[in-house]
Amino acid sequence: MMGFVYILTNEAYPELVKVGETSGDPEDRAAQLSNTSVPYPFKVYGFVQVDDPRGVERKAHSKLNKYRESRNREFFKISPDKVLKILEEISGEEDYRRKQKAKIEREKQREKQDKRKQQERNQ
Repeated sequence: MMGFVYILTNEAYPELVKVGETSGDPEDRAAQLSNTSVPYPFKVYGFVQVDDPRGVERKAHSKLNKYRESRNREFFKISPDKVLKILEEISGEEDYRRKQKAKIEREKQREKQDKRKQQERNQ
């Protein structure tokens, strides 16, 4: 089952990150968790799209266990950058947003090259 393993931050808990999984959109999950029990909304820091989100989440939680704030919660006292590197390492996937940004950059480069070739042909 395709899904996401995400990293959420919340300015109410500046030293903590939440690491979880969802089969839906990580932004929607952040919105679900941003209810009246927290003073500020959760923000998606990053996520990976994977075939086995539960398995990747389990491996990530295991690797992050020494940073766990509470035994039965998905909150960890570690920088979101470090968690993102761990998720990328475990999943073999790049952060989804970084992949999208790189794809857009490649498309822009291709368009520039095509434009240059077209100009050369017209001369």
